[in-house]
Order: sequence, then C-alpha cells, then structure tokens
Amino acid sequence: MQRIAPGRALDIGCGDGRNALYLNLKGFDVTAWDKNDASIASLSQLIAAEDLSGIRVGLKAYYQHWDVIKYNEDVGQLHKTDADGNRIQLRFATLLARKVA
Repeated sequence: MQRIAPGRALDIGCGDGRNALYLNLKGFDVTAWDKNDASIASLSQLIAAEDLSGIRVGLKAYYQHWDVIKYNEDVGQLHKTDADGNRIQLRFATLLARKVA
C-alpha cells in the first residue's frame, strides 16, 4: 500500500482533534482549527497533558489565507453496520486547499 510521506496538514473543523492527533502520531506537522472554543480548549489541554509537539491549535475563521481548490460534501457508507445489518451512512466533507504565500 502506498502511503503519503509525513508533511504539513491542516485540520479544519478539528472538533475533539481525533484526526489531528492521528496525523501527528504519524509524523505530520499539524495545524488544527475549529470555530468552537470549547473544542479548542479541550484539545489544547490534551496536547499539554501529553506534552505533544508538532501540533498547533487555534480558534479561526475558516479558510482565511487559503485558496480552496475543491470542496465536496457526500453521503457515504461505513463498513460497520447497525443492529439491523444496514451499513451506516454519514455525510462526509472533503476539502483540498492551498496556502496562500
């Protein structure tokens, strides 16, 4: 399986930081933004408690200083099923953006 070499990642709408923390664990230099101050405070406490480096968080206005190249919102299905055996459906958002110099 081909893997992406660690680099810089921006997690927009990071919430509790699950994806930002995972990317950091995999060696990425992560910037995590959310518009919810409680989410940012919780993630900041976790980063401090675990003495993590290479991960920054901030309360931000989304997309400032970024060129949005592509944005999609699609309904997708997980591999997991519910109690009735139906595949679980969620709405997924993906964003490809480039940092403005």
